[in-house]
Amino acid sequence: MALDLVVGASGFIGSHLVDTLLGEGRSVRVLLRPSSSLKWLPENDIEVVSTSPWNEEVYSSALHGVDTAYLVAGVTHAVSRVAFFDFHSRATTDMLTAASRAETPPRRTIIFSSLAAAGPSHTGTPLTESDEPHPVSWYGESKLEQERIALSFKETLHITILRPPAVYGPRDKDLLHFFTIIKRGVFPAPGGGIGMQSLTHVDDIVRGTLRAAQADIPSGRTYFISTHEIVTWNELARYVAEYFAVSPLKLPFPMWIVPFMGQMAQWISRITGKRYPLDRNKAMEGRHLHWVCSSARAHDELGFTASVPLTHGIVETLNWYRKQAVL
Repeated sequence: MALDLVVGASGFIGSHLVDTLLGEGRSVRVLLRPSSSLKWLPENDIEVVSTSPWNEEVYSSALHGVDTAYLVAGVTHAVSRVAFFDFHSRATTDMLTAASRAETPPRRTIIFSSLAAAGPSHTGTPLTESDEPHPVSWYGESKLEQERIALSFKETLHITILRPPAVYGPRDKDLLHFFTIIKRGVFPAPGGGIGMQSLTHVDDIVRGTLRAAQADIPSGRTYFISTHEIVTWNELARYVAEYFAVSPLKLPFPMWIVPFMGQMAQWISRITGKRYPLDRNKAMEGRHLHWVCSSARAHDELGFTASVPLTHGIVETLNWYRKQAVL
């Protein structure tokens, strides 16, 4: 039975990836920090390697006998630009160095990047992989550097880079805050709510990931794994409002104020110790209207097409939140 390694398995996307790999009949090893939650992981069905700090030696041990390695781990919130770069650059370098020196390197190595590495679409036209990257946040800059590091190994390892856009579904925490606000009868609408998003269900992200791991493609390819649907904040608010049978008060505000909101949220977070989805880094992205990308390359080369309709996925996600008694 083939053995796969998932680094970052306790997270939102990582835990869903583990579930799907097990469902495909594969053996799964996960690399976690001791502080990582095992809430969404089936401990009896996987091999857990829990250690810190991660370094090349740790990766070398974790990669032994592995067929496919998935580097899903990442930080989306950090106090400084250096902290983002320190994690994404070091984790990628250490893992790929260990893999390249292994007696039997993994057959495939999948690196999870982000649409943030490419940056926003300034026209509203979905970005393609051939567009010049223009990240606008520390997170995006660090993910683009992660991609560059990964591509430097493409001659010795089979590297594939995936760039998911905003992802939603059961276990996600970020959109939960938005859903909660709508339920309470308020719709804060940056830029009037016309900003467009390639909001993609986690099941489709995982499906595209497995396609990338199995397809006959050259090393070094990069793919947007995304839905073909594009949704505005106005439309998303309407779907959620209809679910809760509420008529939220729309509070539009200009995009230029978003950075100030992010800075204020970060100050409040430091005082209260509570993390908010909007911080200084996220505000760098939030001041741009359109975050959309095309999955045409993934369709043509991987045979991937997103299959979860947005309206269905939103209802499924909201039902899950209510079942978990968090909404």
